[in-house]
Amino acid sequence: MKADFHIHSCFSEDGDLRPEEIVAIALKRGLKVIAVTDHNTIMGGLAAKDYAPKGLEVIVGAEIFTDQGEVIGLWLSKEIQSRVLKEVVKEIHAQGGKVCIPHPFDRLRRSALGDAIYQILPEIDFIETFNGRCLLPADNAKAKAFASRYAIPELKGSDAHFAFEIGNVFPGPRAFTVAAIAHTLTVLRKHNPIGRRRGQNEK
Repeated sequence: MKADFHIHSCFSEDGDLRPEEIVAIALKRGLKVIAVTDHNTIMGGLAAKDYAPKGLEVIVGAEIFTDQGEVIGLWLSKEIQSRVLKEVVKEIHAQGGKVCIPHPFDRLRRSALGDAIYQILPEIDFIETFNGRCLLPADNAKAKAFASRYAIPELKGSDAHFAFEIGNVFPGPRAFTVAAIAHTLTVLRKHNPIGRRRGQNEK
């Protein structure tokens, strides 16, 4: 089954896609399950779920920027209020959601959980062992080895913020083109003008 468990919509400040566009692209690419995981909100996931036809499962989620790094909540029904790592995990589980740790060892991201992952190890439901935006293959490999060592189920996510990224959940040549890179830079500049300090939930 083709699935992508990490997609951002325009409800993320650095995202570019309307929820209905995500659904349309997912269907076109043969995906059967997608998780819409916007920064600190479930609004994009709720909207995408409303647009999804029979045959496409949309998981409502959110990627929460905690005091230690990012955590994804899946199968959420309410917004996560805390930004403290252990409290975020408790909130996710309290509403019947699942905890997934995205790009845990990505050395190029300040938002990676890193060694803080051990603080919540017994509470982790999934590890993202392939992230489509992870530029260093060894970092995805480390996540996979970690999941294997602790017998934690694996998920894969494109971490898509733009249309060309949706479904990029398999190792191999990245789908970046000159046009795609130019488009990405245009959108990022719109949300983060040069010279303006970026917020904590920067990707």
